[in-house]
Amino acid sequence: MSTLVARFGAIGRNPAALAVGFVFAANGCMFANWVVRIPTVKETLGLSDGMLGLAITAMAVGGIIAMPLAGALVSRLGSARMSVAAGMVFLLSFWLVGLAPGALTLAAALFLAGAGNGAMDVSMNAQANAVEGATGQRIMSFAHAMFSLGLFAGTVPAGIFSASDTPVAIHLALVGAVLAAGLFLVRGSLAADAALEDPDQPSFAWPRGPLLLFGLICLCGAIVEGAMNDWIAVFVEDALHLGTVAAATAYGFFAGAMFVSRLFGDVLSERVGPAAVVRYGLILAAAGLIVSLSGPSWSIYLGFAAVGLGIAGVFPAVFRAAGRIPGRAPGPSMASAVTLGYAGFLFGPAAIGFLADAFSLPIALAMLIPLALIGALLASALKLAD
Repeated sequence: MSTLVARFGAIGRNPAALAVGFVFAANGCMFANWVVRIPTVKETLGLSDGMLGLAITAMAVGGIIAMPLAGALVSRLGSARMSVAAGMVFLLSFWLVGLAPGALTLAAALFLAGAGNGAMDVSMNAQANAVEGATGQRIMSFAHAMFSLGLFAGTVPAGIFSASDTPVAIHLALVGAVLAAGLFLVRGSLAADAALEDPDQPSFAWPRGPLLLFGLICLCGAIVEGAMNDWIAVFVEDALHLGTVAAATAYGFFAGAMFVSRLFGDVLSERVGPAAVVRYGLILAAAGLIVSLSGPSWSIYLGFAAVGLGIAGVFPAVFRAAGRIPGRAPGPSMASAVTLGYAGFLFGPAAIGFLADAFSLPIALAMLIPLALIGALLASALKLAD
């Protein structure tokens, strides 16, 4: 306990760590406000599960296109500047998402939001890596814990706005504006990168060798995590018929469990290693999915919490491992590994939607169980970065 207190005390005295923590939290909070309103958007626009999946896929496409570019720009402009610029795009674009009158315009708005999210994802993780390099202190899992805290906290205004039937455009515009103002205020506390442009480094590192293995692990984790983000609320409302409040609560259990897991993730990773954290975490996530999909209605909260606890360690482990490959620039390497993983956000939502149309949403979500177990089998590759 004294070790944890000392660690969090050191983080509390580090302005750069707190600033990057806010960036992660803002990203998660905005995302939570969007996912809780997905059922409302689906109903308002009259979308089937398949059409909704395709629209959500546009967000992932935008992210995949933006990630390699963001990796190159981080090497040239710095992760601090890129985190703020990409964050503004992500946070403010959801106003357009709320205004979309149909499936095509929704997809276009989500494409823009996804591009901002993908660029922000690479940039803020590179910034966390820069803080670690400057201080010698592990904060990657802490930073991702702040993302999860943002997810959890974001369910509160999302539930309030949803329950009061506030128009989606007004809801998302207000939340985005507040978070963008906060991002502007903390920009001066972000850390400078150890090194920027290196003429001997490529602007994009193709995923091969360790990067390919890291990317495959991230792919499995991203499909599961992305499906939870996009489909928990729809599953609880449409498949279980438990209502909007129950949907927000179930998602809150998932996001809250991720926060708790990531808050202690750096300490756990130091003690047992990132490979063990990811391996046993993905096994726990598979077990949580089984509970959520096959147990009584009250068990969804326990099951989704288990998924959150288990899946939480994947992204911090992959980002840290990719950023520490000898002789490679962190930004392009992170973009390479996570772009491959981000393909999970591209194919996952559409696949879930198509399977749900063909069979049922619970059957579609059950397909995530073997993916989690495959990721657990690949987790040993993370020892390459120890």
